[in-house]
Amino acid sequence: MNSSLVDFSDGIADLVDSISLSVIRVNGRGHSSGYAVRPGYAVTSALAVPRGDRTGVSVQYPDGSEGQARVEGVDRRYDLALLSLPKGLPVPAFSEAPRTGSTVFAIGRPGRVIRAAFGIVSARTERFSLPSGPELSPYIEVDGSLPDGFGGGPLMDARGAVVGMNSPYPRGSGMTVPSTLLDGLVSAILEGKTPVQAYLGVNTMPVPNPDGDGTLLLVVEVEKGSPADSGGIRLGDVILGIGGKNVASPSDLAGILASVPPEGPIALDLLRAGEPLRLSLEPGRC
Repeated sequence: MNSSLVDFSDGIADLVDSISLSVIRVNGRGHSSGYAVRPGYAVTSALAVPRGDRTGVSVQYPDGSEGQARVEGVDRRYDLALLSLPKGLPVPAFSEAPRTGSTVFAIGRPGRVIRAAFGIVSARTERFSLPSGPELSPYIEVDGSLPDGFGGGPLMDARGAVVGMNSPYPRGSGMTVPSTLLDGLVSAILEGKTPVQAYLGVNTMPVPNPDGDGTLLLVVEVEKGSPADSGGIRLGDVILGIGGKNVASPSDLAGILASVPPEGPIALDLLRAGEPLRLSLEPGRC
């Protein structure tokens, strides 16, 4: 038996045991994970927090007890929500993004027990356009898909330090917001400097443009009670533009919404059943 391999395996298991004391389950929009970043505070995926809801979300602590965490702020540009916890958790060590090829471990608590997934850093210098608009660089891309419920949990290096927060974007792969970036975002939320983000409340997908090259943006879901719902957007509509700016992909849509003024309606150019249509609606802001 290779004693070095056994020692490595036992060492990683010890690190997972240790960091598990800092990881919570977040029962918001589905089940997500979260972890302590400062005394009394934890981060999680913004997807776990209903839009406009600051009353709090239910969390499960490592000892199995449950409680209500207050939502201190959300920065959906980077899939970040900051929670204040009435029950303290140990804050893990943090480190800068590891080198490409480094061994890393995604940690999550999608259920009652801690879970871990093994991978390597496949990239850390490429730019990635987040669904809410901005480009994140550098980000940490992990080889392999992120298991369900791991969003909002930590990515741990082989020394046991947290190098970032796992995000379910892009779907089907692992992307991690670096700890060095998260620290500044958390400070901004606590200082009341979180930017206002406009949203419609739709899910979209690009489809081939039948009249030429490129794609069109098809609405595949409209959230009930959302600005899109009350403003008249329907399932099957094609979004062509916002405020005179062309839209052909989810990134286009998110980028334009990220630059929408904090007040006032916006004009949407649509195709409905092949006929052009213009709507004026008030987007949500959070």
